[in-house]
Amino acid sequence: MALGAEGLVSVAESRLSGLREQEDSAEKVFRAEAHTRDEKLRQMDRIVETLSNQNHDLRGKLVSIHGEVHRVQEETAHMQAEAQAEVVEEAKSAEEGSADVTDITSLRRR
Repeated sequence: MALGAEGLVSVAESRLSGLREQEDSAEKVFRAEAHTRDEKLRQMDRIVETLSNQNHDLRGKLVSIHGEVHRVQEETAHMQAEAQAEVVEEAKSAEEGSADVTDITSLRRR
């Protein structure tokens, strides 16, 4: 009976050893997968941060360009209004003015 008990203990110990090895290998696989996932998450965080920074920079540039375009449009409209006023003024002065004196200041501005 002692021999039978020793045999059963030996089989149980070898089975327990095999199960521990399986558990250790499964744990190593799990840790490797978890490490890989963590690394991918860190990479995605870096990508998101980089894209956010680029978005911020590009929005700033876009706002700057938009302001400059608006300023140029206002200046152009103002210059056109001044030019039209000068033409109207010249036409009035030509109708009223004398033929002896010629005003060339408007010609110099062009």
